[in-house]
Amino acid sequence: MPIDRPGGSRRDPYASANELLLYGAQLHDVRFLRQRGFGVHMEGPLFRVGNRLLSRRRLADVAQRERSLLGKI
Repeated sequence: MPIDRPGGSRRDPYASANELLLYGAQLHDVRFLRQRGFGVHMEGPLFRVGNRLLSRRRLADVAQRERSLLGKI
């Protein structure tokens, strides 16, 4: 089941229904952080990133910072 990615009309054909249900709009950030070596998991309404529990907004901030470090912004 494809999903829309933020900032464009590209779709992710490899997103499973379970991933979509768990991560929703944050799936793109979750996958990016995992590619960068972070462990990312849901714990209730929060995301565990490494050893920190983060809100959806803070997860997006961490992903944005990692992208800026790579020069992908």
